[in-house]
Order: sequence, then C-alpha cells, then structure tokens
Amino acid sequence: MSAVHLSRGNTYSSHAQLIGRFNKDFVKTGLFPQDYTRILARLFEDRQAGDYDVVGTMTEAEARQDVDDAEKIVAAVAAYLEAAEGIDSGP
Repeated sequence: MSAVHLSRGNTYSSHAQLIGRFNKDFVKTGLFPQDYTRILARLFEDRQAGDYDVVGTMTEAEARQDVDDAEKIVAAVAAYLEAAEGIDSGP
C-alpha cells in the first residue's frame, strides 16, 4: 500500500490512514477491486491480533487465507506500479 501511495507522492503515518486513503483513492475509483476493502480490514485486524493478543485464536486455515490474500494484493500492487511506470515513461 505504501508503494502505491508513494507513486503519487503521498505518505501516511498510520496504518489506518494508509488503508483509508487506499480505499478512497484506489478502490472507490475502480483501480483496485472492491473486495480489497474487506480483505485489507481483515488482514489488519488479524495482524493486530497477532501482535497484541496474548492467546492466539487464529486457525491454520485463516492464516493460509491471509497469506493468499496478501500475495494477491502484493501482485496487484506490483502490476499497478509496472503499468504506471509504463505510462509515465512515454515514447
């Protein structure tokens, strides 16, 4: 997410700002799929739980889903940045 924002010259100091602006600037405008809003919220919640929850409650299946979704988003971000680079480079 930071790389996508940085490609437009923007940086944010918190995860909440980063995710919120991504949803506004990239999901709501159709540059990324609508389901990324839900996925990013879940990934952030799961990360918070992993960092701060004393008793782990995540199943292996949930962890695998998080990894799969994170990989999907990273691939989409890479594709977006490559396409944006191609547009900016001109003839």
